[in-house]
Amino acid sequence: MVKTILIVDDDQAIQELLSTALNEYSNYKPIAAEDGEAALELIRLDKPDLILVDMLMPRIGGIALLINLKKIEETKNIPVILMSGVMKHETLQKEGLDMGAAAYFIKPLDVKKLLDKIKSLLDG
Repeated sequence: MVKTILIVDDDQAIQELLSTALNEYSNYKPIAAEDGEAALELIRLDKPDLILVDMLMPRIGGIALLINLKKIEETKNIPVILMSGVMKHETLQKEGLDMGAAAYFIKPLDVKKLLDKIKSLLDG
């Protein structure tokens, strides 16, 4: 069965990069949202198997989205990988992991490492 990965990032180039990588190098179906608010709507319609979330976005940012997901019974066990090109400080990374994120990646992304992490979370 094909697993769905939701990419939540307001940067269209990042959405395209990750969608292409997921399509070309793995058997995952990428879907995308431009912010946390759009992501919550998509999650209600089509619960993804994993969520990639940018930290800084308009309306609902990465941490707020993570907190929302962890509060809801249907979504609390979905692995969430946080990504940021700005929030690189180790304290912020630790905070995200402490809140329940499965991993934290700094942009520019090492796509191979990210794909390896996704595979380990979804396929054991």
